[in-house]
Amino acid sequence: MKNLILVFIFFLSGVSFCQENFTFKSGGRIIQNRNVLSTEKVREILVNNQPALDLYEAGRNKKTIGNILLYGGIGAFGFYAVQYVKAGSQEYGIKDHSLLIGGCAAILISIPIKIGFSNKIKQALVLMNQDLKLVKTTNIETTDLVINSNGIGLSITF
Repeated sequence: MKNLILVFIFFLSGVSFCQENFTFKSGGRIIQNRNVLSTEKVREILVNNQPALDLYEAGRNKKTIGNILLYGGIGAFGFYAVQYVKAGSQEYGIKDHSLLIGGCAAILISIPIKIGFSNKIKQALVLMNQDLKLVKTTNIETTDLVINSNGIGLSITF
């Protein structure tokens, strides 16, 4: 019986401190235990790890700016194409091509920004995973053996 209780205590302590690392998937998704974490949940987890939170926020901001530039550039390029088709094959001056140039520039600028956001989030995940590896102590206040008419049990108060 003592061996069974000892094995149970070791198993309980091993399970309670075992956590899966955070992983990064495309699009800025963070996964833990096969569950995709929302942005709010990640921020709640990172409240106590300020450097990782700063990197994560910087990565999210870069993603937002990159998306605005990319989709804005695609929109400007599409709007230019519609206007060009409506006007027919008339001669266009450089002033008339400014929407095309601006759209292409926005698309080209967004590419390195969108690549950089994933690097920032990956750096934040490295810090998060290092924080998980740190040994966290738990204080056990009381341990009681409970015996009643229903059986025998172990009561542990943290």
